[in-house]
Amino acid sequence: MRFEWYPIRLLFRQRLVRVSLVFSAVANVAAWIVLWLVPRPVEGGQVFLHYTVIFGIDKIGKYEELFLAPLWGAVILLINLVVAWLIFPKAAAMAEFLVLATVFVEMGTLLAAVLLY
Repeated sequence: MRFEWYPIRLLFRQRLVRVSLVFSAVANVAAWIVLWLVPRPVEGGQVFLHYTVIFGIDKIGKYEELFLAPLWGAVILLINLVVAWLIFPKAAAMAEFLVLATVFVEMGTLLAAVLLY
């Protein structure tokens, strides 16, 4: 059985896929911007990376570590897009669901960024 590349433009013809990718990309960019607005600490300073109501601040780290959440969000977005593209010829509904699920991942990333701010 020979693997054939499926034209990605056919995946993007689906309105749900286009809208989901736009929302995901906007949420990811917004998370980057929100975290960029966090005041940079004095050299060698630390920032709060995680806070819970029960335990309070439970993770402190470098300023650059703030950007790991939107970075992983972007990686998940790209991986889900590639997987959706690969499975679209055989399971179009599954590909659409995968891209739609990415919106919720990115919204979680944006929420995490806002809470860190």
